[in-house]
Amino acid sequence: MIMLSRRGFISASAAMCVSPAAINAADSIQLREELEAQANSALHFLIQNFPSTQDLVTNSAGFLIVPVITQGALLLGAAVGDGVLRTNGKTAGYYTAMQVNIGLQISARQYSQAVFFLNEAALKRFADSRKWRFGAGMRYVVLKDTQGSSYDSLTRHADVAGMSFGNSGLYIGASLEGTRYTPLEG
Repeated sequence: MIMLSRRGFISASAAMCVSPAAINAADSIQLREELEAQANSALHFLIQNFPSTQDLVTNSAGFLIVPVITQGALLLGAAVGDGVLRTNGKTAGYYTAMQVNIGLQISARQYSQAVFFLNEAALKRFADSRKWRFGAGMRYVVLKDTQGSSYDSLTRHADVAGMSFGNSGLYIGASLEGTRYTPLEG
């Protein structure tokens, strides 16, 4: 019988959830093209369904769009997805979003996520970091309904705004904080 520590069990479980796209994206132009197309589709969906996010897309210093995050949990949970960082209307990099947690939870779902950097300083901290965690040392807001939030009112209170959207599947619980973003090399 193999005995694993809790940390070993969590690490092994997370490693099994890593998507092939996260591992091979740096080596494959085709996978990056597919990721770009998925990001464009997710961005279009976001703006169509939450029209006030157009202001965030237009006025933020940059944003990360993760078109598909796959999450599974039964006490131990993991979520992973690849995304595209855009600044000034152009792709500035590719990132993997990963979250591992433990607790009373159950889920099997996919969703999209957008993280808006509301000023240059927040974007620079993200771009300069090798492992950036949502909520670490910043003022941030998690958007649930963007209708009451204008870009100007958000920038007075936060450096970063994050939003999950396009949920499909079963999920009990919610969290953006704790998600780690790591650049894809290549």
